[in-house]
Amino acid sequence: MWMSTLFAVLAATAPTGADGADTLALNPELPLSSCEGAAATVHLSHATSRTIEGELHGLHEANAHVPNDSWCSGYVPESPQHCFIVATPMTVVFEVIDASTIDSVLVLQDEDGALVRCDDDGGMNLLSRIEVPLAAGSYRMSVGSYGQGHIGAYRMTVNAR
Repeated sequence: MWMSTLFAVLAATAPTGADGADTLALNPELPLSSCEGAAATVHLSHATSRTIEGELHGLHEANAHVPNDSWCSGYVPESPQHCFIVATPMTVVFEVIDASTIDSVLVLQDEDGALVRCDDDGGMNLLSRIEVPLAAGSYRMSVGSYGQGHIGAYRMTVNAR
Protein backbone atom coordinates (compact mmCIF):
# COMPACT_ATOMS: atom_id res chain seq x y z
CA MET A 1 0.00 0.00 0.00
CA TRP A 2 1.42 3.37 -1.02
CA MET A 3 0.78 5.95 1.73
CA SER A 4 -0.05 9.57 0.99
CA THR A 5 2.55 12.10 2.00
CA LEU A 6 3.80 15.57 1.17
CA PHE A 7 6.42 15.63 -1.56
CA ALA A 8 9.41 17.87 -1.90
CA VAL A 9 11.10 18.25 -5.26
CA LEU A 10 14.83 18.78 -5.32
CA ALA A 11 15.55 20.50 -8.62
CA ALA A 12 18.86 19.84 -10.32
CA THR A 13 19.49 23.58 -10.35
CA ALA A 14 18.30 24.18 -6.79
CA PRO A 15 20.14 27.00 -5.03
CA THR A 16 22.11 26.17 -1.94
CA GLY A 17 21.50 27.63 1.47
CA ALA A 18 24.01 29.47 3.63
CA ASP A 19 25.29 26.16 4.99
CA GLY A 20 25.81 24.76 1.47
CA ALA A 21 22.89 22.33 1.75
CA ASP A 22 20.46 21.94 -1.13
CA THR A 23 17.33 24.04 -0.84
CA LEU A 24 14.03 22.16 -1.21
CA ALA A 25 11.14 23.66 -3.14
CA LEU A 26 7.66 22.34 -3.86
CA ASN A 27 6.80 21.98 -7.54
CA PRO A 28 3.08 21.17 -8.00
CA GLU A 29 3.44 20.79 -11.79
CA LEU A 30 5.36 17.50 -11.69
CA PRO A 31 3.37 14.27 -12.15
CA LEU A 32 3.48 13.08 -8.55
CA SER A 33 0.63 10.56 -8.66
CA SER A 34 3.06 7.73 -9.39
CA CYS A 35 5.28 8.96 -6.56
CA GLU A 36 2.64 8.51 -3.89
CA GLY A 37 4.17 7.15 -0.72
CA ALA A 38 7.73 8.34 -1.36
CA ALA A 39 9.27 10.54 1.31
CA ALA A 40 10.94 12.83 -1.23
CA THR A 41 10.98 13.39 -4.97
CA VAL A 42 14.14 14.35 -6.87
CA HIS A 43 13.98 15.94 -10.33
CA LEU A 44 16.87 14.59 -12.43
CA SER A 45 18.46 16.23 -15.45
CA HIS A 46 21.76 15.54 -17.19
CA ALA A 47 24.80 16.15 -15.00
CA THR A 48 22.76 15.91 -11.79
CA SER A 49 24.80 14.66 -8.87
CA ARG A 50 23.26 14.31 -5.41
CA THR A 51 23.96 12.57 -2.15
CA ILE A 52 20.84 11.43 -0.33
CA GLU A 53 20.71 10.33 3.28
CA GLY A 54 17.96 8.37 4.92
CA GLU A 55 17.02 5.35 6.97
CA LEU A 56 16.76 1.94 5.32
CA HIS A 57 14.17 -0.52 6.50
CA GLY A 58 14.29 -4.23 5.83
CA LEU A 59 10.82 -5.12 7.03
CA HIS A 60 8.85 -6.43 4.01
CA GLU A 61 9.94 -8.96 1.38
CA ALA A 62 11.22 -7.05 -1.65
CA ASN A 63 9.79 -9.73 -3.90
CA ALA A 64 6.26 -8.93 -2.67
CA HIS A 65 6.58 -5.40 -4.10
CA VAL A 66 7.40 -6.42 -7.67
CA PRO A 67 5.33 -8.16 -10.37
CA ASN A 68 5.05 -11.96 -10.27
CA ASP A 69 7.42 -12.45 -13.21
CA SER A 70 10.24 -10.56 -11.46
CA TRP A 71 12.50 -11.47 -8.56
CA CYS A 72 14.20 -9.32 -5.92
CA SER A 73 16.20 -10.53 -2.92
CA GLY A 74 16.02 -8.82 0.43
CA TYR A 75 13.61 -6.70 2.41
CA VAL A 76 12.32 -3.14 1.90
CA PRO A 77 9.99 -0.67 3.62
CA GLU A 78 6.26 -0.77 2.88
CA SER A 79 6.54 2.36 0.71
CA PRO A 80 9.48 3.62 -1.38
CA GLN A 81 11.63 6.30 0.22
CA HIS A 82 12.39 8.17 -3.02
CA CYS A 83 10.81 9.15 -6.30
CA PHE A 84 12.89 10.34 -9.24
CA ILE A 85 11.39 12.40 -12.07
CA VAL A 86 13.38 11.99 -15.30
CA ALA A 87 12.71 14.76 -17.83
CA THR A 88 14.64 13.31 -20.79
CA PRO A 89 16.23 9.89 -21.40
CA MET A 90 19.50 9.47 -19.50
CA THR A 91 21.68 6.97 -17.70
CA VAL A 92 21.49 7.16 -13.92
CA VAL A 93 23.76 5.54 -11.33
CA PHE A 94 22.25 4.94 -7.88
CA GLU A 95 24.90 3.79 -5.40
CA VAL A 96 24.68 3.19 -1.67
CA ILE A 97 28.00 4.46 -0.36
CA ASP A 98 27.41 3.93 3.34
CA ALA A 99 24.92 1.76 5.23
CA SER A 100 26.76 1.22 8.51
CA THR A 101 27.33 -2.53 8.57
CA ILE A 102 24.06 -3.41 6.82
CA ASP A 103 23.96 -5.34 3.53
CA SER A 104 21.84 -2.92 1.45
CA VAL A 105 19.27 -3.66 -1.29
CA LEU A 106 17.97 -1.23 -3.93
CA VAL A 107 14.65 -1.75 -5.75
CA LEU A 108 13.86 0.59 -8.68
CA GLN A 109 10.33 0.53 -10.14
CA ASP A 110 8.75 2.52 -12.95
CA GLU A 111 5.62 4.65 -12.58
CA ASP A 112 3.40 1.59 -13.15
CA GLY A 113 5.15 -0.40 -10.42
CA ALA A 114 7.04 -2.68 -12.80
CA LEU A 115 10.53 -3.68 -11.68
CA VAL A 116 13.24 -1.78 -13.56
CA ARG A 117 16.21 -3.12 -11.61
CA CYS A 118 16.99 -4.69 -8.25
CA ASP A 119 20.45 -4.96 -6.71
CA ASP A 120 21.94 -6.49 -3.60
CA ASP A 121 25.74 -6.39 -3.86
CA GLY A 122 26.57 -4.47 -7.07
CA GLY A 123 28.56 -1.82 -5.22
CA MET A 124 31.57 -2.06 -2.94
CA ASN A 125 31.50 -4.83 -0.34
CA LEU A 126 27.86 -5.51 0.60
CA LEU A 127 26.52 -2.23 -0.76
CA SER A 128 24.09 -1.84 -3.67
CA ARG A 129 24.59 -0.15 -7.04
CA ILE A 130 22.30 0.24 -10.03
CA GLU A 131 23.42 1.79 -13.33
CA VAL A 132 20.52 1.98 -15.74
CA PRO A 133 19.35 3.91 -18.81
CA LEU A 134 15.98 5.51 -17.98
CA ALA A 135 13.31 6.88 -20.28
CA ALA A 136 11.48 10.07 -19.37
CA GLY A 137 9.02 9.40 -16.54
CA SER A 138 8.86 8.84 -12.81
CA TYR A 139 10.57 6.06 -10.88
CA ARG A 140 10.26 4.84 -7.27
CA MET A 141 13.26 3.68 -5.25
CA SER A 142 13.17 1.53 -2.13
CA VAL A 143 16.32 1.19 -0.02
CA GLY A 144 16.29 -1.89 2.16
CA SER A 145 18.46 -4.66 3.52
CA TYR A 146 19.29 -8.21 2.57
CA GLY A 147 18.40 -9.40 6.07
CA GLN A 148 14.90 -9.04 7.45
CA GLY A 149 14.37 -6.56 10.27
CA HIS A 150 17.52 -4.53 9.68
CA ILE A 151 17.12 -0.78 10.14
CA GLY A 152 19.86 1.80 9.84
CA ALA A 153 21.13 4.99 8.26
CA TYR A 154 22.38 5.09 4.67
CA ARG A 155 23.92 7.49 2.19
CA MET A 156 23.29 7.06 -1.53
CA THR A 157 24.73 8.96 -4.48
CA VAL A 158 22.61 9.64 -7.55
CA ASN A 159 24.49 10.60 -10.71
CA ALA A 160 22.67 11.33 -13.98
CA ARG A 161 24.52 11.67 -17.26
